[in-house]
Amino acid sequence: MKINLVIPLLFRHAIAASRTFTDDLGVKHEIAMDKPKIVTWAHTAVTLSHYGLTDEQLLGTYGEHANSGSDLDFEKPELGSSFPADPTAEEIRFLQSVVNLSPGCGAEYCTEFNQEYLENVKPDLFILHGYRQSPWAIASHVQNITDFMGRPPIYIELSAHGEDCKNENVTSCYGKSMIEIIERYNELAEFLDFDTPSKLKEDYARLCASAETFTKQMKGAQEKGIRTMAAYLTTGTSFFATP
Repeated sequence: MKINLVIPLLFRHAIAASRTFTDDLGVKHEIAMDKPKIVTWAHTAVTLSHYGLTDEQLLGTYGEHANSGSDLDFEKPELGSSFPADPTAEEIRFLQSVVNLSPGCGAEYCTEFNQEYLENVKPDLFILHGYRQSPWAIASHVQNITDFMGRPPIYIELSAHGEDCKNENVTSCYGKSMIEIIERYNELAEFLDFDTPSKLKEDYARLCASAETFTKQMKGAQEKGIRTMAAYLTTGTSFFATP
């Protein structure tokens, strides 16, 4: 009689522990295990480290560790970089503590991806960085990744959202706001069962304070007649902030 009672209780607990996440391609992912092991893009790993990702859950990364033009010395990261967006020395050491599936990548757009390394580390989930509704840099490898994993990667889009953002001439896609991106990472962190670091609340407080200061400064500039427009300019497709 006790066995009959225990089994339904365990079954109900398993259902309650199951978590779901719908990625930015509309694919619904479900997992019940605690703290699944992952592989993801290096920049995503750095970001998620601030949400609670540790090297116990991160098995490996792929892609470049810094942006094109960076003067970061990967052998001496403590020397720092001229670019605020580059990883800190601590973040570089975090990346170097796990398997690098793109060992030839440095500080440039990089398409290298070692499928054998992926199969050796055997992650539970693969998180794919997306740009304009397409996989960043490793689109040609996605099918092999999916076949090996037995499930599609979790696609996270951080650039734009709209019905079709792949078209070069598209005018109906808009960049995601900083708040939208933060909320998205929060959802992903919860799905991945991270332990939220206490410092994250401090980071939020500093962000809000900085945003408030920036707003006041821009209002003052506007009152003085100063007009600016944020833009990302390239030799290909350029992006301008909507006025």
